[in-house]
Amino acid sequence: MEIFGDIRDMLNEMKSCKFISSGIVFLTDQIRFCCEPETYSPICAFDSPEMDIDFFLDFRERVHREPLESCRNCAHLQPIDPAEFDRNRKLTYINLAHGDTCNFKCEYCFTVHLQLSASPPKYKLLPILNKLHECGLIDENCVFCLSSGEPTLNQEFSDLLDFAVRFNGYNMILSNCSVYSAAVYNLLREKRGYLLCSVDAGTQETFKDIKSVDLFDVVISNLSKYSKSGGEVIVKYIIYDRNCGFEEMISFIRLMYENGLNRVFLTMRSHMVVSHEHLSCAAIGMFLANAMGMNVFFPDRLEGSRLINLKESAEAIIADKASEFTEILQKEFQNETAPFLSQTLDRILPCSVTKGYIDHPVPADEISSFSVNHGMILNIAGWIINEESKSCFSSVYIKIGSGYYKATPCQRPDVAEAFGQPNYSMSGFSASIISTLLPAGKHKVEIAGITEDGRQYIANHTIDVEVTS
Repeated sequence: MEIFGDIRDMLNEMKSCKFISSGIVFLTDQIRFCCEPETYSPICAFDSPEMDIDFFLDFRERVHREPLESCRNCAHLQPIDPAEFDRNRKLTYINLAHGDTCNFKCEYCFTVHLQLSASPPKYKLLPILNKLHECGLIDENCVFCLSSGEPTLNQEFSDLLDFAVRFNGYNMILSNCSVYSAAVYNLLREKRGYLLCSVDAGTQETFKDIKSVDLFDVVISNLSKYSKSGGEVIVKYIIYDRNCGFEEMISFIRLMYENGLNRVFLTMRSHMVVSHEHLSCAAIGMFLANAMGMNVFFPDRLEGSRLINLKESAEAIIADKASEFTEILQKEFQNETAPFLSQTLDRILPCSVTKGYIDHPVPADEISSFSVNHGMILNIAGWIINEESKSCFSSVYIKIGSGYYKATPCQRPDVAEAFGQPNYSMSGFSASIISTLLPAGKHKVEIAGITEDGRQYIANHTIDVEVTS
């Protein structure tokens, strides 16, 4: 009987991931579950304005029971409880990449390797999205990703964006920023989504070498315009052999700083053997960006069935070369580093205490202090609200001693729900601070919120950090 039970369990076993369970990607000639470079997951060939909803639901259920060959060794694929499977589960992620409208020829892009030329969409997506919505298959918090090179060149772009913002999700625009869009600017200003642009260079020469277009100044100018929206603009740097020199990365970080771009996304080229040189480039980028008050994203790298944490390797290099990197910082940026913001903010006297909380790196209430080795990165995150105006602050800083370090705002729907105040949805913050900028010893960490009219509020929750040599 035990043997039959084991066989029954095997037959009922299900595996899935967030993409298979509730995602869909529309491409030029097919539908997929995801866009992971290691595990492209085709559902079917597709270039028609008609979509067979039942076929899609049947196929999705079948894949839960028998994973696609390309998915079987993916680290994202995990067992699930068959009792929790819902055939009609709503979509929470929809990628709209149904037309190759890119006007770049990035050397690392698969379209260049396959010698594919840019082409307009073969079908309209809006009727398909309306049908999915009518069938109750789009979640109210669905995230829409408008991508495929330069999505604003797609004639359907405005209609698709209008459809996306009917839902409550925080949407994604993946753009090369060769074209400025007022619609994208408004999306950013209204905090309804973020923009991600892969620049991959700090100089015009390297940009042209990688992308085969001479539009470096145009891209940086458009990114600068978008940054003035106050929304989330993330600039990506894909590290590989052609752009991994220190000087290139230093120029890139300087451009980001000068143009008010405070979110940097570092990653490695897919299918590349990662060398110490590549990691060192990421390390100096992380160090300088953090020192200049930027937020750095360095995600795990998917290699077959493993997720590789390259960030830890880069942080180890930072710790080993802290003195060298600090010298580079002082030479290249002199008095522009984040602590010098205190020269301005110290003149603003705190006018009140408000509610706020630091929940990383010490989330437990009973813990109020921690230590960090000199040379390591200090990551701080939490939330702060303006109780008087029932709103979020226009600027948030981490105050350590007499230094103010600019934090990056982020979504905290849990805070908005806890207080019953929708205006608190962007009350979150995060910051990464290089500990070499702090003297050795114990310091109080405070959160300062600055209003648009220049008033300063200090959060009622503080922690202590000890920088050890």
